Amino acid sequence: MVPNGNGAIDVEFQESFKDLSLDQKTIFSQPKEISSIKMRLYDEQSYALNDSSRDAIKIKFSDNYSNIIDAKDVFKLENVDENLATIHQGKLLTIEQRSLPSSGDVLPLFVDHYRTTDYVFTLDLDGFDPDMNVFLEDQYTNEHHLLTVGEQNEIYFSVNSNVNASKAFNRFNIVFSNTTLSNDEVFKKEDLRVYPNPVERDLQVILPNLYEGEVELQIFDILGKKMHQETMRSNAGKLSINNLNFNAGTYILRVTDEEANTFTQKVIKR
Repeated sequence: MVPNGNGAIDVEFQESFKDLSLDQKTIFSQPKEISSIKMRLYDEQSYALNDSSRDAIKIKFSDNYSNIIDAKDVFKLENVDENLATIHQGKLLTIEQRSLPSSGDVLPLFVDHYRTTDYVFTLDLDGFDPDMNVFLEDQYTNEHHLLTVGEQNEIYFSVNSNVNASKAFNRFNIVFSNTTLSNDEVFKKEDLRVYPNPVERDLQVILPNLYEGEVELQIFDILGKKMHQETMRSNAGKLSINNLNFNAGTYILRVTDEEANTFTQKVIKR
C-alpha cells in the first residue's frame, strides 16, 4: 500500500508478488485427475546463483476444465523486463486451466523483453498420462526437448538480438504427442553428460548419441566471462577436459558440433 498524497491509500500490485506454488482458492470441489505444468524463465546468471526467476506461468489440465477463457484463468500483467505467458484466443495468460490435452495439441508461448543473451527454462510436470509425451518446441533451432514428468526439466537457450527468429515472441511452443519423435528431433537434458560433477581438475564429457566428430568446447563463469575454449575431436562420443584451474564456483559448459547444434550443462568446480 502506498500513500497517494491526498490522504488515501493506493494498493500496488507487481508481477513479482505472484506465487505459483499456491493454487487458486475455490468454493467448489476440486476436479479429479489434474495434471499441471509449472514453467519459469531465468537468465542464466540468476539460475546459476539460485536467484529468483524473471517470470513464471502455470497450466492446469482436467476433464472438468474448459478451453474457453473464464474467471479461473489469470491474465498476464506485463513486466518491464522479461515476460513469459501462454497465448490463448489472442490473450496472454499467466495461470491457465484447460481440458486434458490430446495428441497433436500445441500451446503457443509468449516470451519478450529479453535483456541478455543466455537463458534457462525450468519446467515441472505432474500427473500426465505415461503414454502422453510433452515437448518444449524451439522453432528457431528446430529442436523438440522431451520433458520428464516428476522432475525439474532444465532447457538452456540463447537469444541473438540481431536475428528476428531468435528473439521472436512466439519462438516456443508446448507440444503434446502420443508418439515419440525421431532421435534427430529430440534433445533431452540428459543428452550431454559430464562427470565428475562437482569436478576438481579433470572433466569427462559424453556427447549426445555418442557423436563422432569435431566439436568446440567453451566454459563460461556465471557472469558470462569465457574461461576456457578449445576445439577437439571426440573419441567414441567422449571428450576429456584436463587441468581446469578455475576458482571454486558454478560454470556453464557449452559444446557446439559441426552442424552448429549446441548443448549446455552446468558444472560445479570444487
